[in-house]
Amino acid sequence: MKVSVFYSALVLLFTFSLVSFSDEVEIYKNALIVKQEVNSNIILVPVEATEILTSEPILVLERYQTNIVKSEEDLKKYSKITNEIEKLVDSIFSKNLELQNILQMISFSLEVSKNLKDLDKALESHKKLLSQKSSVIIELATLSNRLLSLKKESNEIFNRIKNNSMDMYVYFLKENLKGTISFVLPCKTSIFHEFNVDTKVISSFVYIDLNSKFEISSSKTKISTISLTPQIVDTTLPRIFGKVSEKVYGAKIAETSIKKKSFVPEDIIPSEYEKMEEPKVEEIPSDVNITFVLNEPVTIKDDSKVKIIEFPVESITEVLAIPKKLNKGIVVFSISNTSKYSILPGDIEIVDKSGRTKGLKITQVIPPNGIFKTHGISSEVVTVTKILTKSFTESPKFFKKSYRETKEYKITVKNNSKLSQKVNLIELIPIPADDRIKIDFSMNALAKNEEIEKVKKEGKVEILLELKPNEEKEVVYSYSVEYPEDLYYYEYESYY
Repeated sequence: MKVSVFYSALVLLFTFSLVSFSDEVEIYKNALIVKQEVNSNIILVPVEATEILTSEPILVLERYQTNIVKSEEDLKKYSKITNEIEKLVDSIFSKNLELQNILQMISFSLEVSKNLKDLDKALESHKKLLSQKSSVIIELATLSNRLLSLKKESNEIFNRIKNNSMDMYVYFLKENLKGTISFVLPCKTSIFHEFNVDTKVISSFVYIDLNSKFEISSSKTKISTISLTPQIVDTTLPRIFGKVSEKVYGAKIAETSIKKKSFVPEDIIPSEYEKMEEPKVEEIPSDVNITFVLNEPVTIKDDSKVKIIEFPVESITEVLAIPKKLNKGIVVFSISNTSKYSILPGDIEIVDKSGRTKGLKITQVIPPNGIFKTHGISSEVVTVTKILTKSFTESPKFFKKSYRETKEYKITVKNNSKLSQKVNLIELIPIPADDRIKIDFSMNALAKNEEIEKVKKEGKVEILLELKPNEEKEVVYSYSVEYPEDLYYYEYESYY
């Protein structure tokens, strides 16, 4: 008796690696283009691939679909366990036959013992048969337990094989013909960056979602910032002419030694004709796109990130205290791109000793010498409190036909760190939206009249506070609003 194979298709499985070795990969927002030299008469291509093209003179003899298993070790284990299960089933079947024979012999011995004169011998024979029966039952139990254990292990390996295998097309090509094969693989890509505050280094990556187990090891990778669009083809064709020339008899072409000219200027030819090292990363800008070329081995797979480039930048860290926004400090980074490379639009993560901050974005290309300013990041380095200390309204009196509302606030900024901090305090006061409204402003931290007038005009006050470790400073300000008695005064916010 043979046990059925759980996954009969495994018989047809290849045990090649899922990694395809490619000479060049082009990464777009929505697809990969894989190009590779053909050096074998068997080519593997994912079933998700489209636009599969081969160059002349490659001739495809046959193509069929199969499964590729990543782990040869698991496949061997599965095959070994399957064989052992089959042997166990055969052994259990044999033991069951043996048990049936013993049971028949026991039944026969009981019938025979009735007619025997020597009852003792019959009983002794019966006891031996019972002992054999017990022994076979124990062996059957042992074999059954082993079978259950192997089936459980085989199911685990089977699931692992299934999860680590993929459907592929196998192309059989005509031998001894060299050329290239290319195909398009759908994917989703996105650019993201890491800015290390301590080292002032930006690392740029492309995140790749292949939605496939296929892996590509590329020797040259192009990363583009645009989506792959249908190829534009010029449909005009040239004319082909047939031509003849006169035959020349008896002529002999003189053999001359021609020295090949070098197109490289002599002053930049390396000594001893050493090959000039190709840059690892090149940036190729155009009117609609920026392409990075990586001239080093890269492995591309699902849910992976490929480092595009890493370079130092200049940055300024600014600590803000904005009571209207937060009762903590707000840190803003101004990053100056001092490299020769562009920083592409995408997510950017800030990395420092305290951890990693996500959720920030670069919305446009930052060219060389360009500056990018992050959104604010909350920080415990500073604590900000704002308290309303006074609020009163003066009613119209005598010839004064207007109300006057006055409010006074106290803002406390504390440095919670062990280092001195420069904190930029930013606060707002209302701006008159009507000539019938008059607003007066005063602040203990502003002494000059021109500073007061500037705040009244712009509605925003900025004060730089220099705080020693664990030091706190208080800023008190007030403003008064005067308006006609027949009007109702209110305040509203607008970004326009």
